[in-house]
Amino acid sequence: RLNERKSFIEATAKAREEEKQRSGGRDSQGPPIFNRRIFGVGSIAITATAARVMKRNEQLEREHKFHLSDSERLVLKNIIDSLRLIHRGRSHVKLAIANSLTHEVYKAFDYLQKRPHEEQFSCYYILHGSLEATYEPAAPADDDDRVTVSQQMFQPNIVYTHGMGEYLGLLSHGDEDQGDLAPPATLYCKTDCELLRVDRAKFHALMRNIEAQLRSETIDFLNAEWNFLSQLPVSEKEALVPHLVKENLRPDSLVLKQGERNDWLYFLTSGRCQAYRMLSFQEDGQEKTEAFALSTFDKGDMFGEESPLQGCESSLSVCTKSHVTVYRLHRNQLTVLGRQNLSRLVREHAGTVPTDAQLRQRRSAVRTWEAYRCETAASLVEGRREKLSRIKRIQSAP
Repeated sequence: RLNERKSFIEATAKAREEEKQRSGGRDSQGPPIFNRRIFGVGSIAITATAARVMKRNEQLEREHKFHLSDSERLVLKNIIDSLRLIHRGRSHVKLAIANSLTHEVYKAFDYLQKRPHEEQFSCYYILHGSLEATYEPAAPADDDDRVTVSQQMFQPNIVYTHGMGEYLGLLSHGDEDQGDLAPPATLYCKTDCELLRVDRAKFHALMRNIEAQLRSETIDFLNAEWNFLSQLPVSEKEALVPHLVKENLRPDSLVLKQGERNDWLYFLTSGRCQAYRMLSFQEDGQEKTEAFALSTFDKGDMFGEESPLQGCESSLSVCTKSHVTVYRLHRNQLTVLGRQNLSRLVREHAGTVPTDAQLRQRRSAVRTWEAYRCETAASLVEGRREKLSRIKRIQSAP
């Protein structure tokens, strides 16, 4: 098997060298062709400022700590948002990516080399170009009968070609050995390539630090006196900790949208949110829609429970009025964990939403009051005008 592997590597290297000689060492890539799938991935623009920040990351890649300022992370925001298969919308994962992200450019027919401290390649995202990758299964230890990810996904001694918008050695949020997809054994540039690289070791080291801090913050949140979840037994709190997702939201962010199914419960820890409900009605023979402001959510409140509890679409919209921090809990976890006290507490603290009839009655009362106020104000103004006119007539009389 070793000889077979050796002969395969030699044959591959020889074929690549012959291809390089035939092309004269030039990039043989043809004119760009529109690809709908690649276009849907979204383009990533590398600005000069972003390139400098990622160059600094490369110089500090052996230091497993957070070194970027808020302004530097803001420069990388659009780039990191595009790596959605890694962060999946989680802000703390984006923070780890920002501090371990670098930008690399290679010429056609170049081989990518691992860093001296790396045992395997880091995660790469292809911005431009095409790479050939070979995969080989890792031999399990004597006391380990598990099949590696490489064996599950790729056959050995076969070359795969990866293009723009693809990941190599995709990272996961969890354990490095169990969650990451297997990186290639070798990487070879078929064309001029531009890549984003997330250092595997640094990313997981930062994720371990972040997750330890988040766990501590989540436990403090569950034990806070202002939080009704503090009534849960200790065992249920421990089971709930890994499933609560912390999220920071900006002002005027739409958290819930009326008419759409919501999969999350939201527990507010800071900031303020406003609930709205849109109501359609007929007026003067025309269809009109009006927004009604409902309840305001503050620290310690919960919202979004309607869909997880009743399995229906949301009957209101929720928008942030300030910088907000929330903890989210998926409805599936509510079903698994909430058979006892959690489900009971959520139902006890669930809010009520006014019906369409109540909102129409409220609108009618408001319009009646507005009409009365305007009519009263107009009559007072008219009375004052008449009084002033009588005074003027008296003053002008001889």
